[in-house]
Amino acid sequence: MVILKNSYFFHGGFLMKRFFERSFILGIVTTLMMVTIISIWNGTWVAGWHEKTILATLTIVPLTFILAFLLKENVTLPLVIKLHNVLPAWFSRLIPRRHSMAVFIVTGNVSIMSFYGLYMSHHYDTHHLIHSYFIQWAHTLLFAIPLLLFVVRPLVNGVFDLVWRQEDVA
Repeated sequence: MVILKNSYFFHGGFLMKRFFERSFILGIVTTLMMVTIISIWNGTWVAGWHEKTILATLTIVPLTFILAFLLKENVTLPLVIKLHNVLPAWFSRLIPRRHSMAVFIVTGNVSIMSFYGLYMSHHYDTHHLIHSYFIQWAHTLLFAIPLLLFVVRPLVNGVFDLVWRQEDVA
């Protein structure tokens, strides 16, 4: 019992630790769903809607997920937090932080992961690589932002609210 009294959990840190665990797990599940859906979207955009295309696309999802999650956690999220600290107050009143942070993180991840997508798909003109990149970037971004804001995040939050009730945390 002495160990429990002096532990992190006993001194009120239990609630904070569970909160971070929940948000971390939500981030993992949301990123996995986004990567899977966007990989299938981009794969079918490049090669068409075939069973082979979807199976081939799903084989790269684990690596793509790892790269996207590490990018989000180590690059885009810290940059977006710093960006929000320097944005004027009127911006935060105009657009809620939960929406603007999500849009900035998705935009950052899509901007970097589009290079990876072009490399993996080889769907670019060697003479117009920059043009191919921006086509890939715009195509993915226009799909990813509404997907995150209106489908994936509400779905993941709804499922976690059903499974992970508040009384389980306390």
